[in-house]
Amino acid sequence: LHVRPASTFVKKAKEYSSETTIESDGKSVSGKSLFRLQTLELSAGKKLLICAEGEDEEIAASELA
Repeated sequence: LHVRPASTFVKKAKEYSSETTIESDGKSVSGKSLFRLQTLELSAGKKLLICAEGEDEEIAASELA
């Protein structure tokens, strides 16, 4: 995952009060941390799961997916 799309995702995730996590290959990281998101080494075609937990979780998950 390149820095520009990753930073766009993190910026959007920070708009929500819900905790956002990204899971891939058995690793789970905060969706609000650019550094941690980069540690997943995401690439085209790689499967991931976006989770949101909190008061605005439904809208956060929908908007971030």
